[in-house]
Amino acid sequence: MKKRTPAFLALCLLALLTACQQEIQGPPQTGQPQQPPAAFSLQDTAGNCLPDSVHGSYRAGRALGDSNFIEVTVRVTTPGSITLSIAPQNGISFTGTVQAPAAGLATVRLAGSGTPLAAGSTALVLAQGGTSCPLALTVDAAAPGGGTPAGSACFATVSGVFKKDSALGPIHQISLIHAYASSGSFTVSTDTVNGYYFRKDVTAAYAGANVPIMLQGFGTPGQLGSDTFTVRFGDGERCGFRISVVAGTPPAGGSTADTTMFPLAVGNWWSYAHPSLSGMPGLIDSVKITVIGTKLIDGKTYFQCYRRSGITGSQSPFGTMDDTLYFRKEANGAVYQNFNLNAEYGWYNNYTFSNPARGEVLLYEPGRAVGDSWYSDVVPVSTSAGPLQFRVRSEVMRTNWSFTMTVNNFTGIYQVSLEPEVNDGTGWYPMTGYVNRRTKAFVRGVGMVAEEYEVQYSPIRYWHLQ
Repeated sequence: MKKRTPAFLALCLLALLTACQQEIQGPPQTGQPQQPPAAFSLQDTAGNCLPDSVHGSYRAGRALGDSNFIEVTVRVTTPGSITLSIAPQNGISFTGTVQAPAAGLATVRLAGSGTPLAAGSTALVLAQGGTSCPLALTVDAAAPGGGTPAGSACFATVSGVFKKDSALGPIHQISLIHAYASSGSFTVSTDTVNGYYFRKDVTAAYAGANVPIMLQGFGTPGQLGSDTFTVRFGDGERCGFRISVVAGTPPAGGSTADTTMFPLAVGNWWSYAHPSLSGMPGLIDSVKITVIGTKLIDGKTYFQCYRRSGITGSQSPFGTMDDTLYFRKEANGAVYQNFNLNAEYGWYNNYTFSNPARGEVLLYEPGRAVGDSWYSDVVPVSTSAGPLQFRVRSEVMRTNWSFTMTVNNFTGIYQVSLEPEVNDGTGWYPMTGYVNRRTKAFVRGVGMVAEEYEVQYSPIRYWHLQ
């Protein structure tokens, strides 16, 4: 009888095990299950289309890139996956998908694709669930030779609304970035067009530096229409952008700008840089506050503001951090904020506010000086250690502060601190917890330019006022 060698037996055993393993494994996996579709609407409960914003510059014959996209606010009633598309018009289309983990407002970014065929206004339509919302973007004409009258098109963000016969102010700015081949000081400017121009002095610390530039507007637009500007960076380079001048009805004095400490109107928005904290990435322009409507709370009318955090559940231990803020102004310019006390102060300390569950805090009042302080109404709060009393102490920290925030140089900054306090029957003392004392900073004619709590600091980058 012929003997089997150990090597032969080992080979047979390996083949048997492999066959068994293949049978147990079954068919290959084809991917993770998809989240079911969300139920959502493009309109608010009153039937009004929610805000949208068009980003990037569009030129006939030039293919769209990463800077060409549209952000759309939707109202989610059932969480899930949201996909929105805009059918092709004038050679371009937009589509985007986002996961909505909870009911409420959500932002969908629709990336653009294609190449605009013709210059002019391109009408687009968003459609969902039997409702539709129109929007439009402007396609600039192709310049002879495929270029632009000002060299290449600027990747610029325009802040402020430009109105005929209304003098430009601090809110009228153009933000962009330029790489200088050599170090030195440079004057960045445009020609005067239609009665107004832009200018800023900058310094490149070293060769190859990417310098953020915030061009300040000066002058008064004299005619309606589209104005083309050429930016000269002072190093021989240039680029171009366009400004649309709209009709205005200026009062005596010549300006329609809201020069109060917090200009509030539907359509206004402010975007902020968000820091890196507790494993969350630093997200530039991730925080955006948009005024989307008004709401009556306790007999008072507040402006309803949607705050998009740009932070998802996978980036934060607290989940998606979008929320809704409520502000109001009185005739004298005083600014108040109405809080959901449980969301703002209760959840991290296991405090429960029930009667009332909301509270109002005065943020700004004309005539207040540095060191002035005041208190919100006292409300009861339930805790695991027993009932407490709760209030917020506000104090003016600065009234004429000058500071550079990202690419913005501000003067006349007003800053207020908000510190929650509790009383257990032995006296008032600061409330401890994950978030206690915070500050808010405002600039007249701009709005809230910074918010800080604990070690987080979110300065403003861009804003748009109607």
